[in-house]
Parts: sequence; structure tokens; C-alpha cells
Amino acid sequence: AEMRADGLSEYERLLAHLDCASGFRRPDLLEAEHGSTVDDPAGACIVHMHVHLIPGAGGAVSLAESRFRAATKSPFASPALYPYIWMRKGDGFQRFYHAGGLPSQALRRVVAEFFGHENWHYHLHPQTSLMTETVAFWQRMLRNP
Repeated sequence: AEMRADGLSEYERLLAHLDCASGFRRPDLLEAEHGSTVDDPAGACIVHMHVHLIPGAGGAVSLAESRFRAATKSPFASPALYPYIWMRKGDGFQRFYHAGGLPSQALRRVVAEFFGHENWHYHLHPQTSLMTETVAFWQRMLRNP
């Protein structure tokens, strides 16, 4: 929520590059961010941000609609107005949800449920082969700017 316009522009350019390189931004792509605030880490262990880019998970938004409380206004202010979860599908649909008071890894749990997995807890189920595949994917993408 506190990223400056130049950072947001760079992020959009990255998505455009990925789309040109591999058709990455299909309608079933899910972009998701779990934004915390200084006063409420919203299930995160520390205040930070990162965006999840998850191909094939656009349909997880329907689960989020039933699990999270949709926000009526954007949390984007400086500092963020409230802890949030932001989700955007490849077709452009996006929504903010209130994340205050959610259990740890709430977003990960919804995505795992969407894919029919019970092993959302990466410390207990590390799935190192998936991590290796993910690193290899990003290495390929970065070699082809």
C-alpha cells in the first residue's frame, strides 16, 4: 500500500514482460498481497510485503469471497489504513479484503484449499521440488529480459 508510483510502474512492466515471454498473465493468474500495518501484522510474523504470482489460481478469489470480509474502500494511503489482502486475477478483477485478526497464513490456506491441498504449512511440508521448479522458472525469465 505504501509503494511509490515508480515501484508500481516497475511491477506492471515485470508482469508485461512475463506475459510477452510466456503468456503468464492469463485469466487464471492470481496476484495476491498480504499487506500488514505497523499496528497489526495481520497474521504475518513481521511487517513486510511481497506479491504472490500464482498461475492457475484465479478461481481462488471465489473462496476468498466466502472466507474474507471485502473492503469497501482501498487501504492505500500512507501509512496503510488497515491490514489487507489484495487479490487480482489475470482478467483484471481485483478486490481488497480486511486482514486484521485473520489466522497466520490465511491467504496460503485459501490457495491450498482451492488446489485441494491440505499441506499449506510450508514448514511442515516443505515440498522442495516445487521450490526448485519455481527458482528455475524465475531464472529462465530473468535470462530473457
